Amino acid sequence: MKSGLLLNAIDPTIGGVLISGQKGTGKSTAVRALTRVLPEIEVVKDCPYNCSPTDDRFMCRSCGERLREGKELSSVMRAMPLVELPLSATEDRVIGTLHVEEILKTGKRRFEPGLLAAANRGVLYVDEVNLLDDHLVDILLDGAASGVNIIEREGISHQHPAHFILVGTMNPEEGELRPQFLDRFGLSLRVESVAGERRRREIVDRRLAFDLDPALFVERFNPDESLLSEQVRTARQQVNQITISDKMIALAVKLSTEIKTQGHRADITIIKAARVLAAFLEEQTVNAAHIFEAARFVLPHRIANVALASPKLIEAKLEETISKVAGQRTEQNYNSESDYVREEWGDIPDEVPGAVAASHVRMMFSFLNEKEVVFDADELICIDDLDLDSVQVGGGIRGKVETSHTAAASGQFIRAESIKTGERYYHIAADATIRAALLRQAEGRSLDSFQVSEDDLRKKVFSRPIKTLIVLLVDSSDSMGDDATYARIKAAKGTVLAILGKAYQKRHRVGMVTFRGEAAEIILPPTTSLTLAGKCLKTLPTGGSTPFSDGLMKAWQMVKTERLKDPLIRPLLVILSDGEANVPYEKHRNLTEVSEELLTIGALVGKDDISSLVIDTRPLRQPSPSMKELSNSLGGTHHHISQLKTDGVLRAVAEFR
Repeated sequence: MKSGLLLNAIDPTIGGVLISGQKGTGKSTAVRALTRVLPEIEVVKDCPYNCSPTDDRFMCRSCGERLREGKELSSVMRAMPLVELPLSATEDRVIGTLHVEEILKTGKRRFEPGLLAAANRGVLYVDEVNLLDDHLVDILLDGAASGVNIIEREGISHQHPAHFILVGTMNPEEGELRPQFLDRFGLSLRVESVAGERRRREIVDRRLAFDLDPALFVERFNPDESLLSEQVRTARQQVNQITISDKMIALAVKLSTEIKTQGHRADITIIKAARVLAAFLEEQTVNAAHIFEAARFVLPHRIANVALASPKLIEAKLEETISKVAGQRTEQNYNSESDYVREEWGDIPDEVPGAVAASHVRMMFSFLNEKEVVFDADELICIDDLDLDSVQVGGGIRGKVETSHTAAASGQFIRAESIKTGERYYHIAADATIRAALLRQAEGRSLDSFQVSEDDLRKKVFSRPIKTLIVLLVDSSDSMGDDATYARIKAAKGTVLAILGKAYQKRHRVGMVTFRGEAAEIILPPTTSLTLAGKCLKTLPTGGSTPFSDGLMKAWQMVKTERLKDPLIRPLLVILSDGEANVPYEKHRNLTEVSEELLTIGALVGKDDISSLVIDTRPLRQPSPSMKELSNSLGGTHHHISQLKTDGVLRAVAEFR
């Protein structure tokens, strides 16, 4: 974790770092501590954007014009800024807005810089970055891609440089990042709790010592921090002088090709990170060890289908690829693999010496230590023709993505409106308010002095998409695996996997309920974490009776609970079963009443404004009439699983008698 932060401190063009791990592992502490070793930067003294006084690439429009006119730009040395972006930040606070006080006093427009301005040439830190609202994510994507913050709103047309090191921390159990946002991070790594009593005791002792006397504690580590800061400063000066051969560039490209990364950002970032490693370790040229070590930072989050893989599988695939590339032979004959590696790529030590040790880095991805269960599913299921967003109550088709409009600052600002009588909670739209006041005074021909009355006030209206909750109700009873090939449960798991993939792309929350034996079980509370959902699916057992009614009730209760948190959430219930219910929800009922009980519960769920999709997993030649009846009672959409199949496993289910 510290290595990843230091690499970016030396070369900010690497593109930032994403640190993921369980809560309480020191992620935020490490990022905030980075400020004590960041080198100072030279900035224009009176510029709010931390502009460089000599490099016009990092200048705002005002500083650039002054420099071209030959005016002197006074400069000062300042610590590289570290700006925190809170999850509750509004769009105005991030990108900047009109300076209301200036307008009311002078009638002139003045831009009030936001967090992106403060973070220019520094570090922009987002804690719990995976929980950041999508419209703020879009802003960060634009800024990270272009290095410029462009504002076109409220009568403002303004832009300023926004070159920043993007550092994000997150707990993967609380949800994943959008793929396009994930790719913007140059490096990624995972951290876990420290193992071993001695090391854990040291952490406790240090924390207690800090609480007892913070000043003394800081003074104790000042020499170490000063030395590290000097190393970073020296490496910054040397990094552009590090040479890299064509062979090393070819090695970086080979690694990215073997891992099947999309685009070319990975190749470039590996080369940049390797140069920084060489500079930090006071070496003159990049060797294969630097390339391989850099790849362990750059490639993990760029592996194909990374959201579906556990950290342990990602680590295994990465190490397998590195070993394969390091040991590949050409048509020439070599006496041994080590001879080939030495001749082709150069000497590769077992460990990279210094602060960035390979043995430590290789431990970063041991996030899950438990034994993996083989994922037994038909992964060739295709649901491209199944538009989850279009399913609505009554089996109809829903139109475009719905949005809600609110005066609370939770979403994207879209327009201004008059304030209704008695309304108390709102955000003032300064531009619209000023225009209304000027228009009123112009009509009354009273422009001698500018005044804003209560009737002139306008509020901001924010828009945000209505989020979707997908509740997967999966039958894992004995009847789903009663054939020799377990074709039904394989197909059901494959279908759930495909739905999870589509839900992840759309940023939908997903919960999962399974039913088998005597009762149903919530195996996954609602989450956006595809990794967690996939793990629950992999370990899903099969066997026992079919308590279908209990499963439907628990799925319904999950929806009710989520609606208490977000009344605007749009629920979609997806049911996969063969319809052979044989355990009553109310214990006094007999088996002949189970089907009737299930339909009664289904009718109640349907009346609760819950969209539903019922998928019959029985053989195509023997479809389940009870699944069709359940779909009708829910007022939902009915599908047979064969409609989603594209491979032989699907045909096996269809033909099974």
